[in-house]
Amino acid sequence: MLLLNTFLLQLMKLVKIWLSFILLVQVNSLAAQQYVIDSLEQQIIESADESTKVRVLNELSWYYALSDVEKGLQRANTAIKLATEINDSVQLGISFERKGYNYQNLGNDSLTLVFYTKAAEVYTGLDDYKRLAGLSYNTANFYFYRSKYLESLKEIEKPLEFYKEQRDSIRLGRVQNLIGLNHMYLGNYPVSMKSFQSGLLLLELTNNEESQFYAEILGNKALLYEKLSDFEKALEFQNKALNIHTKNEYQLGVSNTYTNIGQLYGHLEEPEKALAMFNKALEIKYMLGNKLGIANALSNLGIAHNQLNNYQKSYEFLTEAKSIYEKLEHNSNLSSVHTSLGNLLLDQNGIVDADKNFAQALEYANRSNDKRAAYLAKNGLSEAAYRSADYKRAFLLFQEVAILKDSLLSTEKRDELAQIEAKFEYEKEKALLQADFEKERLLNKTKLEHQILVRNMSIGSGLFGMVVLTVGFLLVKRKKEAELSSKIATSELETLKAQLNPHFIFNTLNSINSYMVKNKKEEASAYLIRFSKMMRKILDHTRQDEIPLDEEIEFLDNYIKLEQERLEGKFSYSIEVDPNIDLEETYMPPSLLQPIVENSIWHGLSKKDKGGYLKIGFAQQGKNLVCAIEDNGLGMPTENNKTAGHTPFGKSSVQNRLELLNRLKGSSEAKMRYIGQKEGVRVEVQIPQI
Repeated sequence: MLLLNTFLLQLMKLVKIWLSFILLVQVNSLAAQQYVIDSLEQQIIESADESTKVRVLNELSWYYALSDVEKGLQRANTAIKLATEINDSVQLGISFERKGYNYQNLGNDSLTLVFYTKAAEVYTGLDDYKRLAGLSYNTANFYFYRSKYLESLKEIEKPLEFYKEQRDSIRLGRVQNLIGLNHMYLGNYPVSMKSFQSGLLLLELTNNEESQFYAEILGNKALLYEKLSDFEKALEFQNKALNIHTKNEYQLGVSNTYTNIGQLYGHLEEPEKALAMFNKALEIKYMLGNKLGIANALSNLGIAHNQLNNYQKSYEFLTEAKSIYEKLEHNSNLSSVHTSLGNLLLDQNGIVDADKNFAQALEYANRSNDKRAAYLAKNGLSEAAYRSADYKRAFLLFQEVAILKDSLLSTEKRDELAQIEAKFEYEKEKALLQADFEKERLLNKTKLEHQILVRNMSIGSGLFGMVVLTVGFLLVKRKKEAELSSKIATSELETLKAQLNPHFIFNTLNSINSYMVKNKKEEASAYLIRFSKMMRKILDHTRQDEIPLDEEIEFLDNYIKLEQERLEGKFSYSIEVDPNIDLEETYMPPSLLQPIVENSIWHGLSKKDKGGYLKIGFAQQGKNLVCAIEDNGLGMPTENNKTAGHTPFGKSSVQNRLELLNRLKGSSEAKMRYIGQKEGVRVEVQIPQI
């Protein structure tokens, strides 16, 4: 016991030393920033040159914009007056731009645009296209932070073209980053990923992997993975970004990354870790005086405290954050904080107030055209309606939520991202090879100018280098194309899985609707609860290529019971498994058999008056698992009655999945066959086991 206490005391001392070190680093970084400000202030006092003074005033205005906006505006006003007196048009334009930037951080949108416009007029008069491009980038940034994503994309076109002409890779990388952010919040995830990848590649080719701009793109790429619920991948990129920001002592970047990591811990249901990160972020935001950052940190602290059931603290933090967002008129974040307040009130059974907050959240989401925020708000409204026993409204909202979720998180988009990732790796290597080749070519050209002998040797080396590069390029290309083909096959397989779920959802929602029309509220409620459990299982399975056989059987059993209840016992069923099969070690694609079972029930057994039966069997044949689905329904369609019996949906979808399974595993064993019977149909599905 004594040894344990001694160990704990030593551990606490180490933790205190570590925390002191972290605080010292932050204080030193902020002290360094203050040192720069003090140094610039001293230059103004000591300098007798008016041109130097106005330049220094503009630098001070920029530094103060991040910490003390009132002082920033004062320095900008002094700079405007002095630049006008000495007729320095360049510095006058910069002064207007700095003043607009300070008003932007103050949350005054109208004055921000007024002074950005004045700066643009000065730069245009000077034909200063470089500063015009920079101003357009800042304006696009302004629109983005006000959730005006389409306006931001329109404004960013100007610097995009200019930096392309100038071949300015660093600024092009920043532009691609902003384009990616706008498309991410518009829900255009594949376009967003392409932009982030382009930005990273541009910075890598110019050896800027350790810059704060590179870290910002890594962090934003992590945000995209977070939106796609790939939290582990997101955490990996955020930690990379944090390391770079820490090395550069860029405290704003460190604080923002702490916030993002905290949000990921929240998703991973580790609220204590999330709370620690948000507190670190808030501490730095207060030091920097960053209002938007303070509001974000307060909002996240509110969410974390809610997860820990500290409801009063949660409400206080969220309300304080909402007040700041309202002053800043930040629609997207207002939507988010109202959704958080709605969830908090819902947890405490304040259904009416929760509904009001969700409604406000939806209004702000629509203003900012933020599809994800609208999805979260409608999901809250649906839950509030359900808890208040307004089942019809809950049902209608649930349908809208399903559509929004499908558009945001569909498997097709996930796999398109995978294809982009694969293609990017190929394009990256290609670009690096081309860059090496260009260096070699320039070197050979230089040698040619010196002497004939060296020239001949250089030509030979160049030809040899070209051959090596060409062969290497072709090998890399073939490898990447093979990898991409594999990912495309996976994508097609997942796309088919995504097609199955909406079909099942549509049919089940019709069943719930039928109960509601017949005013069977209790049955509708019970059915909806069971259906929600089924949906959770489907969503879990969607992210897996294969699942154990016992999970597939459990899923089928639950599904059939739902249909049995809907058809009021028109049919009976049985599920039989060969005793030699190990249920936990035998795997198959998830939900593969559900469309076939659905066809049997909907297009065969449901049309019988009574006495229907459904039999499902699993047997082992060599290295293959054989699944048989047999019913005594109407049977296969005939020439005289093509609408009877089984429809092609289940057959075509399962057949396509089996073909893709063969392609992925390099096999021909996955197959299916329909067997017509005197009464009903028997379907056999063969699945190879590895």
